[in-house]
Amino acid sequence: MTQHTSCPQCGCTDLIRYSSLNMKQCPDCKTEIPWHLSDGQKPLVGSNRQDRKLNIDEPVSGEDT
Repeated sequence: MTQHTSCPQCGCTDLIRYSSLNMKQCPDCKTEIPWHLSDGQKPLVGSNRQDRKLNIDEPVSGEDT
């Protein structure tokens, strides 16, 4: 997959990034460019705990054991 750092139409390098829409847009010619994550890349939108594993065997602090 090609990663665009400049507009394929006019060459402008000041692209506007819409990460929630997976799109970039050129401010000069208004060309919309698809913007997808690379393989294995995780989105920044979401909880920082989304990958955390829950250990149910570990007591919660403050609980009597």
